[in-house]
Amino acid sequence: MCSKKILFVCGSMEPSKDGVGDYTRRLAVQLKKKNHTTAVLAIDDRYINKPILETQFSDNSSIEVFRIPFQYPIIDALQWILNFGAEIYSLQYVPYSFSDKGIHRGLGKKLQKIATIGPWHIMFHELWIGMESRRSLKDLAIGWFQRQMVKRLINALNPFLITTQIDLYSSKLRSMGFEVSKLSLFSNIPQTFEESSSSLLSKKGIKQQHQFTIFGSIHPENNFEKFAKSAGDFQRENNKKFRLTIIGHKNDEQEHWREIWKENGMDAEILGALSPEGISEVLNHSSIGLSTTSMSKIEKSGSVLAMLEHGLNVICLSKHKLLPETNHQQNLAILNFNDLTFQECMNKNLQRKRSFSGLEMVTEKFEILLDQHL
Repeated sequence: MCSKKILFVCGSMEPSKDGVGDYTRRLAVQLKKKNHTTAVLAIDDRYINKPILETQFSDNSSIEVFRIPFQYPIIDALQWILNFGAEIYSLQYVPYSFSDKGIHRGLGKKLQKIATIGPWHIMFHELWIGMESRRSLKDLAIGWFQRQMVKRLINALNPFLITTQIDLYSSKLRSMGFEVSKLSLFSNIPQTFEESSSSLLSKKGIKQQHQFTIFGSIHPENNFEKFAKSAGDFQRENNKKFRLTIIGHKNDEQEHWREIWKENGMDAEILGALSPEGISEVLNHSSIGLSTTSMSKIEKSGSVLAMLEHGLNVICLSKHKLLPETNHQQNLAILNFNDLTFQECMNKNLQRKRSFSGLEMVTEKFEILLDQHL
């Protein structure tokens, strides 16, 4: 692919405080390493009170970033945008990046001031709320407004390329009459751990063979109690030893999970919040990952992506049923506990796979899509 000048646009670029911002920074840096010219513009940054031009760093490289405070006029950045001279504008979209309540107005007109003719690419990280089978009237109402905003935004920018990361979102956009390409996400937990005798888990004496690991948010309406009972029964009947490791800021739900696991005769430990290197270390000592994100959205979960990139298979414990718009040919490394017994999960090929860099794979796919659609 010929080198391009790409200006990424998102809501906030405060490091480690905004998931879309962290994603955008790493993608922009990786493209820069492949000889493209990239920069990032944050147009509704809640972490600053005046416009800032700064250099940020990711993966041992730098990127230039212009940040505009939330609901602040974009005029201060126009000269910088003009000087950069982008050939492609890439909007990294999630509705709550541009409105506290998720209902923004005039975003398309605001972005047209950045580039009156584009060309625009839009990556939809999220669309609208209220898609799940259990949803409130409030969620349905907000979701309806957000759906109208998505349609208006696309019509305003007339993007040459629309991408999103899961089949559910692709189906929703296609039903509105738009052409969509799938572009997966990547984990913000790179493979960084090299095993040594002084490592955290080596000191604790934790063995890799039968370790289940979960980190990140624990969503309600999950099958964990049923899963823990089945695991306890399986352990006793098959002379196995299972351990549960929980990573993340400590909370009551983690404590509840630990007690349930122990009540079923198995060891459990809460490690608390860890650095990316610490998480990588734990995942390298794990055998199976657990998630409570619904199957319809599981491939957009950062923790699940980290597990997959570290070679783990993942068991989904969400009670939410797979939505009909979702492609039923799911990632074979993700098992749905709604459809399988614990015995069936264990009978699947759960051996660790080779770890890989999702960042490199996504960057290459992005380059291919740009070539195909420009």
